[in-house]
Amino acid sequence: MKKGYHVKVAAEEIKESDLEKISPAWTELCHRCSLTTPFQFPHWIIPWWKNLGGGSLKVVILNDGYLLAGIAPFFIYKNESGKRKLCFIGTGITDYLDIIALPGYEKVVFNSVMQYLDDISSEWDECDLQDIPENSILLHCEFPDLFKVQRSDYNVCSHLELPSDLESLRTSLPKKLRKNLSRAARMLSRSGGYHLEIADENNVESFLQRLFGLHQARWSSKNQKGVLHSDTLKKFHTQAASGLVRYGLLRIYEMKFCQKTIATYYTLAHSNRVYAYLGGFDPSMEQYSPGTLLLYHVIEDSVKRDAVRFDFLRGDETYKRYWRPVYSVNSRIQIRKREKR
Repeated sequence: MKKGYHVKVAAEEIKESDLEKISPAWTELCHRCSLTTPFQFPHWIIPWWKNLGGGSLKVVILNDGYLLAGIAPFFIYKNESGKRKLCFIGTGITDYLDIIALPGYEKVVFNSVMQYLDDISSEWDECDLQDIPENSILLHCEFPDLFKVQRSDYNVCSHLELPSDLESLRTSLPKKLRKNLSRAARMLSRSGGYHLEIADENNVESFLQRLFGLHQARWSSKNQKGVLHSDTLKKFHTQAASGLVRYGLLRIYEMKFCQKTIATYYTLAHSNRVYAYLGGFDPSMEQYSPGTLLLYHVIEDSVKRDAVRFDFLRGDETYKRYWRPVYSVNSRIQIRKREKR
């Protein structure tokens, strides 16, 4: 390991071979940070790096003695113009990206990460930190004068604040949506009925395969590729799922109709929040609105599990507006070095 500096916490840049070694402590750190999302857990980050990463790994851990107080998962790559860019591991397919800091250590972790970026400034031309959530310490701490920092709005996100009971959930929905949900459930019930299933450690891979198929079928019906068109992405999700489901961070739901999967939803969950990552449904069943109905049942199940927020993640797709969500905006922070006099 490469030794760093000490400002109440000690920073170390770790090698790729050390990622799995620190995974238990990393997981514990994430569980202790209530505002951390499943996208910051090693079970998402490490498979992303192994399948989708490239360039130089720059993961920094910040320790207070034997206590892991923070992690900054970066990497550096060269873009098409030859510029060396430092980014978060997960950039591109990950909806929320951030550094992790133990409660009470936010400022010292932030300052230590800034010092680290200065220490390795000869290795990068620009830090391009994308999809930073509104509660990130990167948006609430003051950057040092040695950097030129530009913050801009990046991606729109949306979520529902969930009530504590199912009746309040239903009455909170727009009247037209309630009517459509009742109609879809009635039509499916009259045609043979439906039920839901949730993946576990033993069958999560088969659930994923059906998700891949239904998601692609939906996009193929529009003559488009969809977001899971590559084998590399499918391999990433398959590897990530095994760890995520083991630690209770992943729930994949299926809607079964006449012993056939007609809709599926891939969700993540942590700290009483649920994140709707990806869905799919059988295009031939579109008249039954299986995707919308399954989404309602997923939200319903989230209430039963005492979730307080259901996050639709990035994008302002039309179907999200039907639920009348609350909107937020992810940020992008671009950091450049000031010219030394």
